Amino acid sequence: MHIYVYFVTVDMHLVMTLHDSPLCNVTGLAQFGGHIYVLCGWHHEHMRHVVKSIRVYEDGNTLDLLWLILVDEIESPFDIIEDENSNCLYVSEKMQDCIWKISLDDQIAVKWLCHAGQLIRQPTVKDGRLFVMIWGDPCDRLDIYGTDAVLIDSLPFSSDIKFPTSVIQISSDQFIVSHYLSDGDKELCAISHLTRDSRVIRQFNPKNESKNLLWPCLLSLDSDNRRLFVIDSENFNVVLIDSDSLSWIKIILTKESDYVPWGYLHDRRKNQFIMSEYNTLYFYKIVNGK
Repeated sequence: MHIYVYFVTVDMHLVMTLHDSPLCNVTGLAQFGGHIYVLCGWHHEHMRHVVKSIRVYEDGNTLDLLWLILVDEIESPFDIIEDENSNCLYVSEKMQDCIWKISLDDQIAVKWLCHAGQLIRQPTVKDGRLFVMIWGDPCDRLDIYGTDAVLIDSLPFSSDIKFPTSVIQISSDQFIVSHYLSDGDKELCAISHLTRDSRVIRQFNPKNESKNLLWPCLLSLDSDNRRLFVIDSENFNVVLIDSDSLSWIKIILTKESDYVPWGYLHDRRKNQFIMSEYNTLYFYKIVNGK
């Protein structure tokens, strides 16, 4: 079998900044229906400065704030995923160990699933399937739920796949997962291409590479599925990885920061990334060279 690596020049250029959204600590971003949804949620010491809410902006050049969805009932919201088909948002919550569902028809938040794991970062809800991560003995596993909160499938991981943070389903029985890997005092991020029975097809393992990714890291595929964008949160880097070979191409964005960004959004339609830093959003245009 031949694996082809596409070394296409890719860069990211800052094109817009939304500064200092008041009383907001951005922990999640979602986008559909001409709107950008900004979750103002939980992040350690910044929680006391936050009005827990989802701020809805016009997805355009002016980024006008259109309305506010208060989520006071969600004690510690920290991530958000959109489901365009159901016109709703799912919000992860740490303290009560629940996933909440917010219908955009009535903007009411209800507990969707509790004490059954946490939402793992996925690009969007597709085919009515949500990925929920279970961390624990004897191994971590990935549970797949329908939008009715009914368990569809459960995929156990091998013992060396720990604390997955992001998953992309690339076929009915194959996944790309970012996960924890310990190397002494370092917490590294590995990326594994897995079958549904947890067999590793290939892996980016920083212990065997000259380049390191620090855990946690988040994943997104480009529009033709040839390249993998890896958000190295601890380094505030975006790294380009070949999605077939899981080989390092290059760092396409690096930024000095003392804040670990969790909220990010890959807008394929506009070919841009939106990344958060506390209460500021940065809009980066993805530029493909020839």
